[in-house]
Amino acid sequence: MRTHWTQEEDEGVALGAPERSLTQRMDALARANQIRVKRAQLKRDLKSGRRSIHSLLLNPPAYVETAKVHDLLLAVPHLGRARAAKLLARARIAPSKTVGGLSERQRAEIIALLRALTGPRRVSPTSARKPTPYDRFKIEIQRLVPPAELDADAVERGARTAAADAMWSAAVGHLLTRDDILATQDISPEMLADLLDSGSIITLTARDGSTRFPEFQFLEGLPLVSLVTAHRIMIDDGHVSPWSAASWLMARHPDLDGLSPAQWANARRSDEHLLMTAKRDAAGLAG
Repeated sequence: MRTHWTQEEDEGVALGAPERSLTQRMDALARANQIRVKRAQLKRDLKSGRRSIHSLLLNPPAYVETAKVHDLLLAVPHLGRARAAKLLARARIAPSKTVGGLSERQRAEIIALLRALTGPRRVSPTSARKPTPYDRFKIEIQRLVPPAELDADAVERGARTAAADAMWSAAVGHLLTRDDILATQDISPEMLADLLDSGSIITLTARDGSTRFPEFQFLEGLPLVSLVTAHRIMIDDGHVSPWSAASWLMARHPDLDGLSPAQWANARRSDEHLLMTAKRDAAGLAG
């Protein structure tokens, strides 16, 4: 083993590997970042089914040439690490092998194995299907109402009620119970009672008679006064229901820079402008 290098050899090593300039290093870093971004998008496309692993391996773009085959396989839906490792082993491909480094034999074999594994699956007609919300609705109706009394009008009324509840929930966002408020907000039972007595909290009554509170009205543990006031303006001046007033607070508004009143208030924007907008809209509804 050599333990001594001559001066000429040291100089030769130094001259043979000149240091890259800052511009060259920055260009290389930019290219590497572009490749990472493209590969990340490619993996998302593979997961969603927008790109095919078969065509990708057959004709890989330049930025994929240095990617590991194993990493791409993990982006294929329902493949997983165990199956990916098994495929590579059967095709006699090392986990560290890059796409550009595949031989023609390896490329053809891994594609054939993938086609056999990820091709269309035959579904047994007797296989179990996860019940949809509509299935559960039908089952619940049949459980609650005797078949002899289950006419078309009853089904339609039940469906409309369920649909209305779902639409209101989507329009006003997550609703809290009294227990939810006490557990998640900076409010004591006594304070909640005071807020209810003074009308200083947005309150909605569900179909079953229970009381619910829109979560969007809370900021730092307390209801926003501007939202409570705007809600009351829409009810009193616009003659709409509390639910409709709450949905107005959640709808994007052109006079609020495209924000909803709830977003506007939570961003600590002008309370005066929000209340003026509420009064103008309420007047339009009433007129």
